[in-house]
Amino acid sequence: PRPGHSVLGQGTFKAGRAGMEQLAMAYATTELRANQDSAMCMYADAGAELQGINYMHATDPDALSDCAGCTVVMQFPSL
Repeated sequence: PRPGHSVLGQGTFKAGRAGMEQLAMAYATTELRANQDSAMCMYADAGAELQGINYMHATDPDALSDCAGCTVVMQFPSL
């Protein structure tokens, strides 16, 4: 936070969006290969594909602190 402020403002989160999305996508891609017990791996094994990142999607304080609220988007192909 800026001097005299106790929290990060929306401007900070907007400025960091592109970088956080890139980091989250890199992490998600690595997680798919590395952690066979992850929920992402389960969906991938069932045919879902990693499509993208939802930035600040999870808004609870723990999620915002842990991963800027990022969640992954997995999609099954259309039949």
